[in-house]
Amino acid sequence: MRDQLAALPHVQIVSDRGDRVRYKNLLAGARFGIAPFRPGCPWSMSVIDCQGMGLPVISPRLGWLAEHIDPELCFTTPAEAVVLAERLASDDEFHAVHAKRAHASTADFTPGLVAARYMEAIS
Repeated sequence: MRDQLAALPHVQIVSDRGDRVRYKNLLAGARFGIAPFRPGCPWSMSVIDCQGMGLPVISPRLGWLAEHIDPELCFTTPAEAVVLAERLASDDEFHAVHAKRAHASTADFTPGLVAARYMEAIS
């Protein structure tokens, strides 16, 4: 899929090469993210990183991703994914709405709240 994406106009496949500053800068230069296509993926830090920076993320309608990603940005077919990607790339109003929703979806992921929830779960 990476090769197919890389062959599209205006798409660039890049790597952070393990450099966290480069990773942050790559995300800062992106318009939106694409969640992993792994059926068993229980969670994705990259999705959270994108959303925390206000980047909308499109996602297959699978597991945790379908529960966390805005339903309007979930897809079940490759054709639906293309439509969402095109819309996020070209429709500024749609993008702005979903950028705000993306950021808001991570608002309660502060270290204190996450730690409190963890402690509550194991108590």
